[in-house]
Amino acid sequence: METLPNIDRFNRTVLLVLAQLYEAFPVPVDVDTRALAMATLPAGASFEETFSSFEPSYHAVSFLAQEGYLTHLGGPVDGTSFFKARLTSKALSAMGATPNALNRSETVSHRVHAVVKAGVREASAEVVKKAVELVFASGPAIVTAVRALAT
Repeated sequence: METLPNIDRFNRTVLLVLAQLYEAFPVPVDVDTRALAMATLPAGASFEETFSSFEPSYHAVSFLAQEGYLTHLGGPVDGTSFFKARLTSKALSAMGATPNALNRSETVSHRVHAVVKAGVREASAEVVKKAVELVFASGPAIVTAVRALAT
């Protein structure tokens, strides 16, 4: 079995985290990076692939925090979880935005939830990538629009 590239693992983890935190919002929840990693593995993954999936999942969540999409209260030194994670207004804006490429009635959060519900593990890398692109592409447009209104 071929190992998933880190970027594919990142994309799948991002969708799962955003969906989890969006559903829990505004209540902060602990994010288990091991569970995220396991949810992104293809069926029949080897022990080595399973073990090597933990670190990219941790760093995907860490990246979302560094980029301002979520906050958390730290975690254990072993990198297995993030305590009391919650989406930021930046992430909520991105999740609620409606990009031109979508039907006007479908939000980014609907697209993320559709991919997660259908099975992020089974989704094609391209479908996952497109959903993640929508999330990150929506945030700056909203920030720009808000800044324009403020001036």
